[in-house]
Amino acid sequence: MLNMFPMDFEEFLMANNDKELINEIRKCYDNCTPMDNVLHEKLLNLYRLYLCVGGMPEAVKNIVSHNGDILKFDRSIIEDIVKSYLNDMNKYVQNKAESMKIESIYKSIPSQLGNLSNKFQYGKITSNSRKRDYETALDWLISSTMVSKCVLLNKVEIPPLRIC
Repeated sequence: MLNMFPMDFEEFLMANNDKELINEIRKCYDNCTPMDNVLHEKLLNLYRLYLCVGGMPEAVKNIVSHNGDILKFDRSIIEDIVKSYLNDMNKYVQNKAESMKIESIYKSIPSQLGNLSNKFQYGKITSNSRKRDYETALDWLISSTMVSKCVLLNKVEIPPLRIC
């Protein structure tokens, strides 16, 4: 079995034939030097485009074929991808009620990303949602890799070295 994931930003730049920008990012990172403002602004614009389009290959291919013109981007590609995700949710869950919970969580994700608390809030799924009612559905989404769990850190430390 082969696990596939959307393109990351570096792969997005490769698809746009911007390999020189990748090298520039690496050079600045390795040397701890700031990037030229013009290049930095260009990369920020490409990153914003990446965030709008996502990393699914068909969507990236479409935006590249339109030279990055978001107004010419075929939005139906993303709509079809979302429909496919929703169909997959229904395919692999035997209980219709659980399927509806999974779909509700999935559809709540954009509003969840805007939370000031940076925490997943069950009450944003529906008005009376509780963790005990949706926890299994959220675990299913995480296990399926349709969503990724990001743990909020209070303190960043270098992990202890393990000597074998």
